[in-house]
Amino acid sequence: MAGDEYLQRTVSWACSLRPSPPAFPKLEGDEIALIDMSDLRRLDSKMGLARVVNSLRNAHVTAIAVLGPVEDAAIQAAKANRVALLQLSNAEPLVQVERAVIRLIVDRAGYIAQRAAELQHQLNQVALDGGGIDPIAAHLHTFIQQPVLILRDNGNVAASAGLENFPERRQQAIIGSLPNIMTLRSWVATRANESNKPVGLLPLNQEDMPPGQNGAASHEHFCGAVVAPIVANDAIRGYCLALRPFHQATKSLTPVEEIAVSQGASAAALEWAKQNAIDVAEERMRAAFLDELLASEIVDEQAWIQRGASLGFELTRPHVAWMVQV
Repeated sequence: MAGDEYLQRTVSWACSLRPSPPAFPKLEGDEIALIDMSDLRRLDSKMGLARVVNSLRNAHVTAIAVLGPVEDAAIQAAKANRVALLQLSNAEPLVQVERAVIRLIVDRAGYIAQRAAELQHQLNQVALDGGGIDPIAAHLHTFIQQPVLILRDNGNVAASAGLENFPERRQQAIIGSLPNIMTLRSWVATRANESNKPVGLLPLNQEDMPPGQNGAASHEHFCGAVVAPIVANDAIRGYCLALRPFHQATKSLTPVEEIAVSQGASAAALEWAKQNAIDVAEERMRAAFLDELLASEIVDEQAWIQRGASLGFELTRPHVAWMVQV
């Protein structure tokens, strides 16, 4: 909502607003303050969020995250106090968010391992449901909270998630700024000897990006793409990309980014391999049908028409047979 430029600040702890005084029992600085608007109303029905934001200035909190509606006055207060203001999803209660942040701080490795397992379970479920490539991109975007694109081996976009809210012109500019196919292939070639699947960071072509407000880079701009190749049957079938916003430009790859693109690449490889196997089987069935049709006497014409329709042949229309000797 405000303060994107402050998102790189360190968070030491998480503390939720209590519905009875004191609202924040102990703040020592660098915490993320969590506010449920229903708790704020129980604490003081006349107190607005903007007043709370202003009161937290002297506590030197790193960020303020709000569950519930955020008024414009609170956004302006956050900007004036130079603090990041976030709006939380209603999917999780605030106590769960607080526990998750604290666990991430005290047991980062365990938290990341848990999140990786959750993502793997979700992607496995997508594969079982036969959802295709689009749900894979959607799950990755939800996991990483950065735009995700899955490219085919020719560089064309097969699926994306996280760009839907941008104007069409900006979407096309972002896609046009992606590393071209030669850059992607060269990057993979330089990492051919790596034992694990390579994950890297490639820059975007900023010349193709439209300017933000006042001609400056904004949070809607991206500085690079975290990339992992999609490998199936020992060949590159495509690429899984997660776009990085400018405020992460100086940061190295995070474990969450690596997990997202590597697991996304594996899921896409499995989905495309499965689809390829289905396509091969369908082609064989179509070929077998044509062989039988040409070699058999037609007794039940309607049965042949129905069988042909199930394989994509419209036998009620006139057909011409060609025999070519090569």
